[in-house]
Amino acid sequence: MDRRKTCAFTGNRPQKLPWGEDENDYRCIAVKNRIREEILGAIERGYDTFISGMALGGDIYFAEEVLNLKKTYDIKLICAIPFPDQSKGWKDKDVDRYYDILSKADEAITLSAHYTRFCMHKRNRFMVDNSTLLLSLDYANDGGTTSTVAYATKQNLVIVSVK
Repeated sequence: MDRRKTCAFTGNRPQKLPWGEDENDYRCIAVKNRIREEILGAIERGYDTFISGMALGGDIYFAEEVLNLKKTYDIKLICAIPFPDQSKGWKDKDVDRYYDILSKADEAITLSAHYTRFCMHKRNRFMVDNSTLLLSLDYANDGGTTSTVAYATKQNLVIVSVK
């Protein structure tokens, strides 16, 4: 993976999004459209590899849009998995969606052998350390998304908010 041509995404989980799990909400639809526009803009600027951390919410929206655009563009989706059982405890529909994305991704990289209190942090650092562009969906201004943006800022990544 060429870091100079790689874009990562960080975003809130549904409980921190104003529309929660209602993806038919006009705000969610608008955010998904914005994600699409930003991915297309990145492609136009030469980005060809996209990393998703595969958490529920924004990460899934991003991964699905990359897969949709793969039908037209020569791009890759890399799934950065914090630990093998990431989807354990999720609703069946979310688990199915997760594994559908993984089955269509170009690569899945698992960062930790099992859950630890640092595995999400390790995944987020991996995404930043392997990209030069970060798309961010942060409504909460706390937690993993916010700390990922802060780290990306220190690493001089270009950061684009999609909210």
